[in-house]
Amino acid sequence: MLTSPQVTNLPVAADVDVLVVGGGPAGVGAGLAAARRGARTLVIEQFNCLGGVATAGGHGHISKYDEEGTGRQIVRGIAHEIAARLVADGFGHRSSHGVWFEVERLKLILERLAGAAKLQLLYHTFFCDSVVDEGQITGAVIQNKNGRQLVRAKRIIDCTGDGDVGCHAGCPWEMGRASDHRCQPVTLMFTI
Repeated sequence: MLTSPQVTNLPVAADVDVLVVGGGPAGVGAGLAAARRGARTLVIEQFNCLGGVATAGGHGHISKYDEEGTGRQIVRGIAHEIAARLVADGFGHRSSHGVWFEVERLKLILERLAGAAKLQLLYHTFFCDSVVDEGQITGAVIQNKNGRQLVRAKRIIDCTGDGDVGCHAGCPWEMGRASDHRCQPVTLMFTI
């Protein structure tokens, strides 16, 4: 955790209303929602595309967003919009297990949605530390080929998957199950 006086020597990469750290599914939803409401929004992502495991991980499958056994839809919003767009554009198809799609086409759809919403994207960029002033997160230190920089933000949404922003800001956290701190194993789904 750093404070503003500790980062005064860093160049400012951006000054935004909302900074979203992580461009996976949660980050895409958060970024699009904020940008569509008119907030100057920046998503930083460590890889070269939005979508997380679905794209950079080559997953190629999205949940069907319904209750098992009843078919009652339980997820709507941006996640459902993206799945429907994949099918409507001919880049994927629905089955009883979800939406199967072409990974490169999902990247294209996400880029188009970001552009339409005026969502700023910064790829190949790592989150390094939280900037905290008087108990409030006011920015993030990032790192990319331009070196270490500062992003100032009125709000920061942590979509890292590991809670990195909150952890670096001093928020309480826990890992794994209470009894032995072991975590869920990785999935056995993969693409060859």
